[in-house]
Amino acid sequence: DTNISFPIYPVLRGSQHPITRNISNIVIYMGNGIIFNRKPGLKFQTILATSTSSALLEGPDYQLDSRLFFNPDPDVFVNPPIPLGAIVEGRMESYFKEKPQFQRSDFVSEVKDGKIVIFGDRELYVDPDKPIYEKRYQIILNAVDWLMGREDMINIRSRHLQESILDIAYYMHKNNLLWGDPAKKERRIKMEVKIIATLLPSLILIAVGGIKSLHRKRTKEFKNEEI
Repeated sequence: DTNISFPIYPVLRGSQHPITRNISNIVIYMGNGIIFNRKPGLKFQTILATSTSSALLEGPDYQLDSRLFFNPDPDVFVNPPIPLGAIVEGRMESYFKEKPQFQRSDFVSEVKDGKIVIFGDRELYVDPDKPIYEKRYQIILNAVDWLMGREDMINIRSRHLQESILDIAYYMHKNNLLWGDPAKKERRIKMEVKIIATLLPSLILIAVGGIKSLHRKRTKEFKNEEI
């Protein structure tokens, strides 16, 4: 048997689609990926995925190493983003199309412009163990509102789901800066922000002062030429 480092808590990223736009802090414990078989007549759009440093472990038989919780190996996380939420649109046939008990006049066996939203794990609506993730179930509500054409409700709800762009942890997660020593990287980022915040106003004042001085000099030279 081989123990393989597995992303115990994959942090998911949204997309530009209304259902997952402005979405952050979405975590699924051992999420299940979604694979599209490219069936003719169907369109597949990913709306929720893992990061650009992902690991994939094929089931159903695998072992989890306890070290994964404390010392994950970056060399294992080499896969591109893995879809965990998607929209499928197009021609769809009912699974019950050939079942005798459904052969009645009001049964719809096929649609040409069907839409379904798929998520790879039920944990999106299960209460999380940390308050920071407690609003992740609202993605399900977004999906329902989108299918019903109520995007105004999505816009209202999603305003409260996005993390502040000034949050260091969110910035590191968004830019894939979590490997190595996160605490050290966070201190470095904070130091860079302090240096920029200290020097930038002075540089702006110097630049503005230089421009004004140059403008006055040119104005004075122009007046002297007229005299």
